Amino acid sequence: MKRNFVSKILAASLIMIISISMVACGNSTKPAIAHDRNGKWVNDITYLEEQLPKRHKNLFFKVKKEDFYRDMNELKNKVNDYSDEEIKVQLSKIIASIGDGHTMVYPNIETIYPLKFYWFKEGIYVVDAPEEYKNTLNLKLDKINGKNISEVLELLKPIISHENSPQFKNLAGIYLTMPEILKGLNIINEDEVNMIFLDEKGKEIEVDIKPDKVENIKYIGKMVEDNNNLLYLRNPYINYWYEYIKEDNTLYFQYNSCSDMKEKPFKQFAKEMFDFIDKNNVEKLVIDLRHNGGGNSSIMNPFFEELEKREELNDKDKLYVVVGRKTFSSAILNALTFKNKTQATFIGEPTGGKPNHYGEVKELYLDNTGITVSYSVKYFKNSKEDTDSLMPDINVEPSIIDYINKKDAVIEKILN
Repeated sequence: MKRNFVSKILAASLIMIISISMVACGNSTKPAIAHDRNGKWVNDITYLEEQLPKRHKNLFFKVKKEDFYRDMNELKNKVNDYSDEEIKVQLSKIIASIGDGHTMVYPNIETIYPLKFYWFKEGIYVVDAPEEYKNTLNLKLDKINGKNISEVLELLKPIISHENSPQFKNLAGIYLTMPEILKGLNIINEDEVNMIFLDEKGKEIEVDIKPDKVENIKYIGKMVEDNNNLLYLRNPYINYWYEYIKEDNTLYFQYNSCSDMKEKPFKQFAKEMFDFIDKNNVEKLVIDLRHNGGGNSSIMNPFFEELEKREELNDKDKLYVVVGRKTFSSAILNALTFKNKTQATFIGEPTGGKPNHYGEVKELYLDNTGITVSYSVKYFKNSKEDTDSLMPDINVEPSIIDYINKKDAVIEKILN
């Protein structure tokens, strides 16, 4: 399955910057290039309205056909009343209503507010920032331009393409950093935004934040500083790696991307890792898919081939699979292989992707407005039950307290 845009915007999020593999789709009939602003929008919306039902595998599996066309026509009739940002947000809302997490209007991630948010069970917190805003680190986001964060999240929910609440939790913190989105929702009028945070005692801290180009932002790298203590934060830029926790006779394998690394193809990596397992006293094997947003599910086949040769590891008390809100697309397919073919114990959060889902992403580029829309051309049916998420056997929701204290409750539960 091709890498989707969800993974692309994760590059600006919490843990890692990873490469994207998208398949662009040639357009058969381009809309005419308009010269006036309203004409550009109308032409592109009309083109999208015509093409998306033809190209998507099954566009109307959730949204009614008449509702889709009605909403698109209403938007065309209102382009004169809306700003560019409002039009794009309204278009995002229509596309998100389709109900396919891979089908979405790409937001502008080139200019953002230079904060990294993460939605813990206690709320949304700042986990990284540049030196200029380091006083916001570990603070809870309470208000944006006077609006309570709960109200802002309700405004965001209809415009973010998502299939379940874990996926929305994963993406919401990223969308909060986008001036284009906040303008389109009429939360802000100017580029600068006012945010109010709460410290651990509930004291309000008010900060005015200016957007910046992504390439200009130099984060303090707080999470990188922590990586010696927390395995799940270590090596965020590496597709796959492992470490042996000798004192616990446990091998920890982190699989961050379903794609080969040039310097070491996954087949070679898997062979080396299992050779290490054979030569050492490995009593537990942990496969961490928490940060894996997809790629090509077949890349992991050599791992399953090697695991099948070692029946002693295929035990619920020895084999653990860690999943979470970022586990999406092809990583879901890999997780389902573990679910269906092994005795592994699943631990973590419900996945951001559905076991049965639309995918295999292609793109439509709208020439007049420069907007890109992704869409799915294949349906993956992997489970008899059409559940919203792949549910872990042991649920562990990330906590800001654990994060500050440099604890990974998931690994602690496995080791104990």
